[in-house]
This record gives sequence, C-alpha cells and structure tokens, in this order.
Amino acid sequence: MFTLSKKTDYGLMAIEYLRAAGNERRVSAREISERYDIPTELLAKILQRLARHGMVEAVPGPSGGYHLAKDVREIRLTDVIGAVGDEVALISCLKHDHSACEQIGCCTVRSPLVRVQEKLLDYLGRITLEELYQTETVFPAGGLKV
Repeated sequence: MFTLSKKTDYGLMAIEYLRAAGNERRVSAREISERYDIPTELLAKILQRLARHGMVEAVPGPSGGYHLAKDVREIRLTDVIGAVGDEVALISCLKHDHSACEQIGCCTVRSPLVRVQEKLLDYLGRITLEELYQTETVFPAGGLKV
C-alpha cells in the first residue's frame, strides 16, 4: 500500500514550520526537531536535501539557519517526495529499485496498477504545499479537532 515515508512527513513538517516562521527569521534544525520531536541529525539531512532542491535556503554562521527559498504556492507535494529520496509505488514491483516479483511472468494486475500509479503521481504533482497546509482538520498530540 502507498505510504509516505517519515522523511517526507518530516520534510513537510519542516517546510510548514519555516513558512509559519516567516522569511525574516532563520530557524535552526534543532528548533524544528525539538518542536516536533524529530531526531535532529535526521532533520538536518532532510533540510540539506530540501536546500539542494531549492525549496529552502541554508544560511551559515552563528545567526544562520534555514528559511524558505520558494513560496509554498510553488512547491508541489511530489517535489518534496523526490527531494527527500522517497518514491510513490502502489506495489513493490513498481519501485525504482525494481523489487523482484516471483509472479512477474503471469501477473495480470501490474499493467492496470501502472496506470493507477501514473494517475496518482499526476494528482500528487498538482497539489501545492499551500493547498496541503490550508486544511482545517488538525491532529494535534492532544486529540482530534475538526
């Protein structure tokens, strides 16, 4: 089943945190990791990947940190998925590593699922982070709010 990885989840959380902080303020990986209880080293690597893909900017130095390099209206969900090294695959044989499948020679569902996956990727590629962050449904640590 299709599931976004923790890396994608953490990347999306970090971008939302940076968006809320505003571009005037530089935010450290430690600040974000403490806010969301994410391992700092892992988040720093994710932020570096997002920076390499032009979504965030890393400012070095004692007063440095991260801020958004692009507006969330310009960042697609698939941009983040790709930047952190995640992939979308409905079934294992559709992964980029071409996971081995013993039924590949007689499989009757791979071809239709390829089409479903293409439609899913197209849909995910149209979702901007602005749209993603506009949701009214929030799932805080303390409970559900709708």
